[in-house]
Parts: sequence; structure tokens; C-alpha cells
Amino acid sequence: MEEKTVKCPKCNSTRIAQFRYGLPEFTPELKKQIDEGKIVLGGCEIWADNPTHFCNDCRKEFQNWESK
Repeated sequence: MEEKTVKCPKCNSTRIAQFRYGLPEFTPELKKQIDEGKIVLGGCEIWADNPTHFCNDCRKEFQNWESK
């Protein structure tokens, strides 16, 4: 199954990071993904309306459940 490319609803950028919630184990791989702009840590509180994605260009936080 092919993964859909997520685009920012504000600026149409494809430089998008996924939010990770909870208390992840801070591994070298996680640090690398954060540094590369692929992952953003969202904190420990998880709500239904939390953003799922973050645009690295315009900094918009948004939900995109289609990419899951």
C-alpha cells in the first residue's frame, strides 16, 4: 500500500512532520528524526483534536487522518 504525501493546508508544502504524543524513549533514531524535521514531540496529554502534523515551512499545526 502506497503512503499518501501529506501537504500543508496553508502553504501546500510537503515538508511535513508527524506529531508523537506520550512519553517516547529518546533514542538516537528519534533524535535524528526530530533533527530532520520528520517528528515533532506533542507532549503527554492526548486529545481527539490534537494536531497530527506540523508544517516545517509555515509552522502550521493540523490534523490529517488520511495519512494514518
